[in-house]
Amino acid sequence: MNATVRKKPNKSGLKFEDASASSFGWDFQANAGLYLFIKQIKTAKSVKIETRHQDIVIAFNDETFHYIQAKSARDFNDTTNSVVKIKDALVSLVKTPAAENDKLIYATNIHTPLLNDSEIFKNKLQWFNDCPSNIKDEIEKRFGEIVSKVNNEIADSSISNKRKKNLEAIKENLEKFCFDNFGIIVLYPYNTNPDNRYSMIKDEIIKMLSDMQFSSVDANLVVNKLLTHWQNLFRANSTISDLKNFNKSITKAEFVWPVVIFLSNFDIDKVSPLLSFTADDDLENRVKIYLEESWIYHERFEFLSKILKSFNDYKKRFVRQNNLSVNDEFIKNEWKLFEQEFITAVNDDNFREFVTKVFLHKIIKNYSNHVNVASGVRL
Repeated sequence: MNATVRKKPNKSGLKFEDASASSFGWDFQANAGLYLFIKQIKTAKSVKIETRHQDIVIAFNDETFHYIQAKSARDFNDTTNSVVKIKDALVSLVKTPAAENDKLIYATNIHTPLLNDSEIFKNKLQWFNDCPSNIKDEIEKRFGEIVSKVNNEIADSSISNKRKKNLEAIKENLEKFCFDNFGIIVLYPYNTNPDNRYSMIKDEIIKMLSDMQFSSVDANLVVNKLLTHWQNLFRANSTISDLKNFNKSITKAEFVWPVVIFLSNFDIDKVSPLLSFTADDDLENRVKIYLEESWIYHERFEFLSKILKSFNDYKKRFVRQNNLSVNDEFIKNEWKLFEQEFITAVNDDNFREFVTKVFLHKIIKNYSNHVNVASGVRL
């Protein structure tokens, strides 16, 4: 016999709100931006989450933009509000200050955002012109309902002048709406199950790593680390103000360099012979701890580029004078060019030399990975 579970009465009289739906929506917004940025990484230039114009904005090399409105449901099979959501998305998108060649996109996890259309939008950015005729008709029907509602509200003599002015601006944008630039995508299966919620993003990461010439073994080794790092990056970006002249964009260069970071390791033993002193075990341990905690800050695109440019220049004028390789000679002789990067965090001279040389060794050792990453995303 099943026991009856009695709920404790709420004697406080307070109403408790469940914020999980909002949290799910914020999570979807960041991950939709991540998915679409990776999917178009070869032609994309930068991305922003939660902007003053749209939920997601992706800038491209040809100076065009994708403005993306993201709407989700915890149960992706629940189509109860699917029509409401796509109409709300369209209203938001028409307010966007898009130029003639910019694209307006509705991103959702709802399995069937329109009619019985579950397959054509599944993890594919489907443009209006490429839709079957019945889907085009449905989109135009929902758009027409928006137009009718706006016109009826404008005709209502009881609305305020401010509201009427706002509606007239929306009507003007509706009249200029270009269906040719409208697209829909469904992230599937994006649901409440954390085991497969991000599977479509992992698939795109692995495809990108393959284009960078990394093996499937290496790709599967780092895909979860990269996913977590990028999710945190995009969620943090959504909290940054998008004020005028404030650059919150995540550039493609900044985005992809962690690939090299996660696919390489620090090799302290190889660096010890290049030091100007003999390091004891205590110093080695201190260096290991520092690099484990601080490596992500130092591996910024600008700093890595400075190292690689200096290394390339050094190779051109290098003349072998002993048994050391050009890599080791560069680390041994040129390290002071880069110690300033570590000077504020590392006060001890020997500690700073050790850290700088270990870091240089890692970057130079993985030079080919840097080249493959850059060419794989057309940097």
